[in-house]
Amino acid sequence: MTGEGQAGVSRRFRPKPTIVSRKLQALRFIKQFYAEWGSSPSLEEIGAGLGVSRQRAHALVCKLAADRLIVRRPGNRGILLPDPALMMSRSDALLLLQAGGWKVTVDGANVGIPACDVWPLTESGLPLIAELDHIPAVEPGGFHDDPSGRG
Repeated sequence: MTGEGQAGVSRRFRPKPTIVSRKLQALRFIKQFYAEWGSSPSLEEIGAGLGVSRQRAHALVCKLAADRLIVRRPGNRGILLPDPALMMSRSDALLLLQAGGWKVTVDGANVGIPACDVWPLTESGLPLIAELDHIPAVEPGGFHDDPSGRG
């Protein structure tokens, strides 16, 4: 991390009170950290983010690994998520979308349909539905095809 320190991490990634399981709070923190930084948080950062000690953060990571919700590798930042797409930062994901032809705004707030030769992209909405012609009322027993009305 650059210049934020543990205080910045704990403010940004504070868990919401709706999640009561510390294990699930740790998993959410790890996913949010990956989304923000594109790398694994350290045990110290997990502890600071959840308001627990490094030892408690280590126990939570061990439980997540036992439940196969994460994969552990040796090293300080050795926490991996089973789905590689979750380990990508937002900026990397937006760059990947742009490389695939998607229209992405600078702040990432809007993502548009990819440019394609098959689909004509227009700025206007869909065309209006054509109005149907009125069919005049027919006398009882008469037919549209037979002007004499004999049927």
